[in-house]
Parts: sequence; structure tokens; C-alpha cells
Amino acid sequence: MVPKELEYHHLEVPESAHNPQLQLERQNSGCLRLRNKELELSPGCRHQAGDLDVALQNLDPVMLGRSDCPTDMITGSVPPMTGGDPGPALEEKLSGHSMIRRARFASAIFGPLASFTAVTFARDVYTLQMGADPQPMGVLMLLAAVWLPICSPLAGYIMDRDLLTRCFPMARWGRRAPWFLIHLLMLSLVAIGCFLPPSQNSQMLSYWVFINVIVGSWCLAVCFTAWEAARPEIYPSTNERVCVEFFCKIFAGVGSATAGLIISFLLRNASFPVRLPVSLLLFVLTICSLQSVPVLTDANTVS
Repeated sequence: MVPKELEYHHLEVPESAHNPQLQLERQNSGCLRLRNKELELSPGCRHQAGDLDVALQNLDPVMLGRSDCPTDMITGSVPPMTGGDPGPALEEKLSGHSMIRRARFASAIFGPLASFTAVTFARDVYTLQMGADPQPMGVLMLLAAVWLPICSPLAGYIMDRDLLTRCFPMARWGRRAPWFLIHLLMLSLVAIGCFLPPSQNSQMLSYWVFINVIVGSWCLAVCFTAWEAARPEIYPSTNERVCVEFFCKIFAGVGSATAGLIISFLLRNASFPVRLPVSLLLFVLTICSLQSVPVLTDANTVS
């Protein structure tokens, strides 16, 4: 005999499974109940036994109302069944972006990496070529190293407050693009000014590097946080994210390598006629990532 009342969770019943002996009733709890041999079904439920999803079309509806029905079929320990149609697999949502547009999105990390890598190693140029005092430089760089890991969580907290929506409407700019745009421009100013100190005083040179590293760390954290948060919002598909990651590796490697070449060149000659074009080059490399801003405007998901 069928127990008086049994609850099934996660059972999905197709509309085609009808039987005169079965009474359909929608339950607020979304469950399937058996009462006095009357089967009350709630559409949209599915029965899951371990890792096996059993659809009702694989079961004989008449068999559920018989007294000789095996108990294990009622309690959920259903043996694997064959011949049933598992139904179409859920399709992943695609962004519809072309390869070029995905590459533009990935290029967002090129400028920040190139400029901040150069700013980070500017201490070597200042100490070895420009006569900066190494004693305060070491203490200041230690403080900068403590500040850097604080920037990312702080940037994420501030960005989630949506403080820029009044000046940058979300319908047009999205949630991430304004933050990336503003701080990328700030980082470009840091890149062009890092190797052009206002004074040649040894103490002043150390503090100038420290200021640029502090501001650059904050700008880099905001740019990377905005970019990382936008990636799953724009590309929900795993295959698309893998493709974007391929371009990211390329741009990250090229950006870091470019900055390394610039620093190596300045370590050989850091005179003003050399530092001026190098600073302009860093500025141009940084603003190259502006081409990713239109792609970032697609990130409108509210977390």
C-alpha cells in the first residue's frame, strides 16, 4: 500500500502525463504529495535521486497508483532507466561579440600593466641614475607595498556603491566603464609624470616616486577590479571566457615586456632628453586601453 502522505522534492511532470485516477493540484510549496492514493502534482517539480534526474515521462503514471508498486520507486531509490529522453541541454547565454571585440575587451589590461610596471621599477632608475637617497626610498617603498593589497578590496567596496551613476547613467555607461575610464586617465597622468620630477633634490626624488607608486597602485586596483567584475557579466559563457583569457595572456605579456624594455633603456641613460620621450611613450601606451571602454559599457548587471 502507498503511505498516506509522502513528499517529493524536485519532480518535473510534463503536461502529457494525465490519468483519470490522478488529481492535479498546485501546491505553494512546490512539492508532490500522495494522499489516499490520489496523486497531486505540482508543475515545475523534479525528483532527483543522487546524481540521476528522473523525469516523469519515464514512469508509468498508472503504476504509481497501484498497491504492488515497489516501495523503492516511491521513496526515491529508483534504478537507472534507459530509453527516456533527457530533454535538451541548457544552452549557455552568449554575448554575441566578435573575436575583435573580445580582443578589445582583453586589451584593457595592456595599458595599466605597462604603465604601472614602469612606475614600480622607477625606484631603480631614480636610485641608480638620478641620485635619489636610497635610505628614505626603502622606507617609502615598504609603505607602498603595504598599501597595494589594501587597494583592491577597498576599490571593490567603493565601486559597489555605484557612486558615479549620477554623472554616468548606467543605461549608457554600465557599472564598470566609468570607473575604468576615470582611473585609466589618472594612471596615464602618473605614467607621464613619473620620470619628470619637479625637483632634482635627492629627498624630493624619493617622495616623488612614492607619490606616483601610491596613486598608481590605486588606479591599477580600480582598473583591474572593474575589468575583472565586467568579464563574467559580459561573457557568461565559459567558452567565451576561455577565448577572452587567451587574448588577456597576450596583452599582459606584451604590456609587461614593453615596460621592462623601457626600464632597461632608462637604466642605461636617464637624462632628461631621454626621459621626456619615454614618458610620452608611456602615456600613449596607457591610453591605448581606452578602446576597451565601449565594450565595458555592456556590463550592466547589478550585484
